Amino acid sequence: MSILTEPVVQSASLRWLITSDLPRVLQIAEDCLGPEWDGDDIQECFRSIDTIGKVVEVEGHVVGFLIYQLDRDEHEVVIKAVAVAPDWRRHGVGRGAIGSLDRKLAQGYERISAMVPESNLAMQLLLRDVGFRAVRVCRRWYGDEDAYLTQKGTPSPE
Repeated sequence: MSILTEPVVQSASLRWLITSDLPRVLQIAEDCLGPEWDGDDIQECFRSIDTIGKVVEVEGHVVGFLIYQLDRDEHEVVIKAVAVAPDWRRHGVGRGAIGSLDRKLAQGYERISAMVPESNLAMQLLLRDVGFRAVRVCRRWYGDEDAYLTQKGTPSPE
């Protein structure tokens, strides 16, 4: 069964991130997220019980990843990073990975949140397409760049 909605990648699956995935995940992170994301950020998945890393795999090849944190106190799932290899964009990989978090809303979490740089229109549109809405502008969140706090589910209290 495919986790993705696009017919182009019917053989895709979402699974836990393991250490042997790190070289490919780091390459995708470098291609997509830039130098501000590095191995230490991804290693957090292995050090913290609340930070989870998953990869999207197609025919044995990692084509994307999702890293999120479970905030039990706030009943919130926080997307830390989602990235898709350039050749696999617009094939449902990111949509499927993010969509897999919807199950958390049925498991007692009230919302899923993601911070998105103002300049990342592609991610803004993807999140909007899967049901997120921008709820706040966070000034200078990324150095000189503003960010949008996007959420799906019950909005966080102000």
